[in-house]
Amino acid sequence: MKGTRDALPGRSRILGDARSFRPEVSAEIARQAHAIVAGIAAAHGVTAEVDYSREFVPLGNDAALATAHEAAHRAISHAELVDVPVVIVPISGRDPMEQIQWAKRRGLNVFAETCPQYIALTKDDLKGLNMDFEGAKYVCSPPPRDHDSQEAIWQGLRDGTFDLFSEGVSKGRISLERFVALTSSNPAKLYSMYPQKGALVIGAEADITLWEPERRAVVRQERMHHGADYTPYEGMEITGWPVRTGYAASEGVVQDARGQYLARETSQRRF
Repeated sequence: MKGTRDALPGRSRILGDARSFRPEVSAEIARQAHAIVAGIAAAHGVTAEVDYSREFVPLGNDAALATAHEAAHRAISHAELVDVPVVIVPISGRDPMEQIQWAKRRGLNVFAETCPQYIALTKDDLKGLNMDFEGAKYVCSPPPRDHDSQEAIWQGLRDGTFDLFSEGVSKGRISLERFVALTSSNPAKLYSMYPQKGALVIGAEADITLWEPERRAVVRQERMHHGADYTPYEGMEITGWPVRTGYAASEGVVQDARGQYLARETSQRRF
């Protein structure tokens, strides 16, 4: 689908910087998808042709979830037609999850991902956004939903609906083994990097994080490694913290990182 992004119509922006697809562009994307014979399609933002309306932003609502349900079904159907796997990202509520579960029951190669904000934040964090910058710190796409959606996401992490990401071992929501699978093994398998990545076996790349499960810490912006000058999780108390990291290097394994972020070059190993 090379060139599709550059071919977007001139009026294809919403909120000043978010790309939007008009229906004819979505149709062209679908047409080009039929040329795919192998690979993984990642579906993100396939609800974009829904017209911009203030009632859809900044707070999530039932109508927005309904479009996510429809978009997930459409992405799955297109992937089935051309016989390719599809990754649907990110999932924020129950409606699209139902479509993913339906596809998995049918044996389709459908994978799903969620993110920390959908189990740590709710739409209540966005209240007061129009005049309050604190609310703006919680904006993401799709937006955080309600507490019922949070519980649905947790259930999906437990039952295998999601193949990537997790948190919550200390609260007993998921097992330690499930945490490792969601954060390491599953992504490596999905992107054909296993067992070079995502496994503690002889011959694998030694990208290792040692985790202290009982250590309590407070999230602070100065500890973060990202491009923003704030974090929506500021002041959040958590249990479990990385205390040492290591990674494979030409001279062996670096073992003195002491929990700090390590920038590294792209692996030269071919997967």
